[in-house]
Amino acid sequence: GRHRTNPVHPVRMGCGKGWSMMATSPLPTAPRLQPVQPMNIPELLQQQPRWLCWKAGSPKPNGKFGKFPVDPSKGRKINGRDPANWLNFAQAMTAYSNGLADGIGFALSDQHPVNVDGVEFYVTVLDFDQCHATMEEIKAVWHELGQPFIEVSPSNKGLHMWGLSRAPLRGGNAGQGRELYSGGRFMTMTGISAKGSFGERPGFAT
Repeated sequence: GRHRTNPVHPVRMGCGKGWSMMATSPLPTAPRLQPVQPMNIPELLQQQPRWLCWKAGSPKPNGKFGKFPVDPSKGRKINGRDPANWLNFAQAMTAYSNGLADGIGFALSDQHPVNVDGVEFYVTVLDFDQCHATMEEIKAVWHELGQPFIEVSPSNKGLHMWGLSRAPLRGGNAGQGRELYSGGRFMTMTGISAKGSFGERPGFAT
């Protein structure tokens, strides 16, 4: 079944501020990050002990920046794929709220399914980068997939669609700013401009 998030205010499809078209601006010396909106993050994900804190690297000429998993108590980089480094949601949010990290993320793993009513699912994410260039396509995909949970990325230039798959999916970078992942990495999560519902999305496999 589907697991709905807490109610959120409706927003227009688009990126950044209400998912509207983004204006170009001079490259900042450090990335500008909007605050995480924890109340919009799906409850089922909050219940999983697979959270990480991350810090941002310096912006590149295209505005993108690296995101490095860190141990918030020591400030050092860690292996985000190692379960020994994972936190629960409250721990990650506390560290973030105390200024020990630039954001939080969720560890995607094909070795750690999520159990929903006795059925195992794998958390899967469609990552659209620089989404202002393909907004109509993203809208179509979102509707075709049954309006899954979607949020704005930390850079304010991309979108993440989150869903559950009954099997790990072989993804990666498909080019044209689209990536699909269900394991082997962590994915940042913001809850910003969140819309849709989190649940099984068979269409992610197609």
